[in-house]
Parts: sequence; structure tokens; C-alpha cells
Amino acid sequence: LVLKATDHQSDMLRAEELKRLLLEVRDAQDGRWLLGKLRERPVFSHRICAFKCLVVLQRVLQSDLAMDWSQLGAFLESLIHHWTQVESNSCQLLVDYSRLLQSKMELMDPDSGCGKFSGTFSFSRSVAEPSDL
Repeated sequence: LVLKATDHQSDMLRAEELKRLLLEVRDAQDGRWLLGKLRERPVFSHRICAFKCLVVLQRVLQSDLAMDWSQLGAFLESLIHHWTQVESNSCQLLVDYSRLLQSKMELMDPDSGCGKFSGTFSFSRSVAEPSDL
């Protein structure tokens, strides 16, 4: 499923493949195995594959499943480091998307986060001022 969802041969990420992958992750109640599979994909040589992997990660983050935050952070950091070296607008998109996921991951951190990411910035507790974070 990971191979089909992150195939770099086609431009589109098929919704049904993504749904099946998310169901498999949800059934396992653990998203850590997915990161290992995504690392095996050619995310440093194919922009489309890298983008699709980021979309998959975003959807898993939205599902609030167990993830290895340090490993995920390192993976995103390696993507940022690699794609900042390449001059292209599409590469900048990959860098920005990776940074966005890093920020959302920090929001979800059980120790220091402010709430669960549900696809929008909704917090589990009300916040009066940004300094209250």
C-alpha cells in the first residue's frame, strides 16, 4: 500500500489508496511502522514521491495515532536539508510543507503541545493570548 500511495510514476495521489493505507495504520493503532516504509521510498530523488509521503504523514498526524516523534522530526529535517540544496520552486514547496508538518507536530507533542491537530488549528483548551501557550 505504501508503494502504491507514494508512487512517483503518477502525479496524483489516489484517494482510495490513501484511505486504505490510513485504515491499515488505524487498525494497527500505531503509525511508527509507516515511517520506516516511507524512508525506503525515493524521497530524495523524486519530488512527487517526497510530496506524496508528506501528504501521507499529514493524514497520519491528523488521525492522532502513536508516532515516534523524534524519528519523524529527524525524517522531516533530512527532507528539509536535502531539498533546500536544490534550486526549484517545487523544491521550496517540499521544504515549506515539511516545516509546516514540523510545526504541527510540535503542537501535538503530548509533553509541550497545546492540543490535537484536527486539520485546522483547534485547541483542546481555550487560549486567551498567544503568550498563554
